[in-house]
Amino acid sequence: MKVLITGGTGLIGSELVNYLSKLRKLHLYVISRNIDTKPPEKNIKYLSHDLRQKIPEDFLPDDIEIVIHLAAIAHNSSNVSMEINCTITNNLINEFKNRDVKFIYFSSVSVYGEAKRNFPVKVGDFCRPYSSYGLGKLRDERSIIKNLEKYYILRLAPFIDKDKTDLLKRVYLPKTLIKYRSPYPREYSLLSAKTVNEKIDQLIFLSEASSKIENLSDKLIYTENILLSQYKGREILFGKILCDLTFIFVNTLSFLSPIYKINCLLTKMLKTNTYE
Repeated sequence: MKVLITGGTGLIGSELVNYLSKLRKLHLYVISRNIDTKPPEKNIKYLSHDLRQKIPEDFLPDDIEIVIHLAAIAHNSSNVSMEINCTITNNLINEFKNRDVKFIYFSSVSVYGEAKRNFPVKVGDFCRPYSSYGLGKLRDERSIIKNLEKYYILRLAPFIDKDKTDLLKRVYLPKTLIKYRSPYPREYSLLSAKTVNEKIDQLIFLSEASSKIENLSDKLIYTENILLSQYKGREILFGKILCDLTFIFVNTLSFLSPIYKINCLLTKMLKTNTYE
């Protein structure tokens, strides 16, 4: 079986490529604009191409059966990055919309927005992203649904392996090593490479042809105590009255985009964020 992977040299992608290369008899084609490594296995072929540009004719094998699309600029909410990410996805859609492939897209729970929600968030719940990154992911999802027949859209919870950026936002005050405790119960859905790998293994060899959208996170729910116990540092507790008043203010004015963004960021920081 021939599998095309975009973003296969990135944080999540490199772990996935390594896992799939050892799993079964798959032929992996990893497409990236920065190829600076030799394939670690005989069944991996690296292809050099900038996906911001249209894929050249006859560049890819005709018999690709699975496309796993991870490539994206992450941890960047600029409109420029959003347009780049959407251009990459549209170029892939145009290449494969007339081919019989299973398209697996790595989206994000950022498509929902966190403010004024009941958790855990379900797939059918409304989407109101506050960031350009989330807006771009939602736009990509809609393009995939419109143009492709067999797709699986995985809305990933924050990734916590190797790059701890998303995890540490929930432990330390910004740009400090001061841990904080919330006056509210905090539980988080987070995601490890093991869960990603096992899910992709399942989807690749799934025989059913139906398309679907899923939230993807570890089975373990990460509580505030679990997160704070893993790291050293002085600890502070936010006052509940001050936090209550702040949320009353931002909830009232969340019809304004800048306030809605602040509300989402505070919710991620101080309240439960879980997905099912």
